[in-house]
Amino acid sequence: MATRSLYCTNCRFRLSAPLIMASGKDPAVEEPYVRIGKPLIDRGTSYKSWKPMPWLHVPPGHPLDFLPQIWMDPGDLTERVHDSPDGERLSGCCGPLGMNGPNKVCTCKVHVGTLQADCCTPVVFIPDPGATSWREGSADFWDYP
Repeated sequence: MATRSLYCTNCRFRLSAPLIMASGKDPAVEEPYVRIGKPLIDRGTSYKSWKPMPWLHVPPGHPLDFLPQIWMDPGDLTERVHDSPDGERLSGCCGPLGMNGPNKVCTCKVHVGTLQADCCTPVVFIPDPGATSWREGSADFWDYP
């Protein structure tokens, strides 16, 4: 099975380890089991969800109101991904709730996705499809063909 890596569309550098992508449309793939406070996805894999997050209600127009969503373990992110400098986006009780917009930035300063790791969410990173791209392989830099 081919692996894909997450890239920043602004600077084109790799943001994740190479991941095996499972799809919610594949009948052989089980939907991740939501455990609050625990990783939603195993490291080394990602899950393409065609349903909204079942653990939080997201109103229409919210930054996480898009489908499909890719769910991944935040431990698969590279050292290029950091907390947002906007502290309001990192708000939460025991960790970032992820409801105030994307809260992770690439080294190039572009917001690339949302980490949810609060006591009322599973631990998951959801890349922003407008700021990231999935590519086959694991090159550190995605060069235009």
